[in-house]
Amino acid sequence: MGLLMTAWSRKLLGLGSPPVSRDRALDIARHYCDTQGYEWVEPVAVVERLRYYLIHTNAEKRGGNVWLRIDNGSGEVLSATLARR
Repeated sequence: MGLLMTAWSRKLLGLGSPPVSRDRALDIARHYCDTQGYEWVEPVAVVERLRYYLIHTNAEKRGGNVWLRIDNGSGEVLSATLARR
């Protein structure tokens, strides 16, 4: 779902703007990677969904990636997966 479609869907459902910003979600993801010992490699891709952000590190390469889902309401890490090289 594209950014405009996500914004339109949020408005239609009466959800408003997410309490957790994109930048805050990145901070949460970076901190989580640090605590788990996962390497944080730029560039990072961020996709906003209705209820969470999908964050993908080392976005231009295969392997050595971390995929995280961050709840955009609470900031909780919903899932994290490390794809080794």
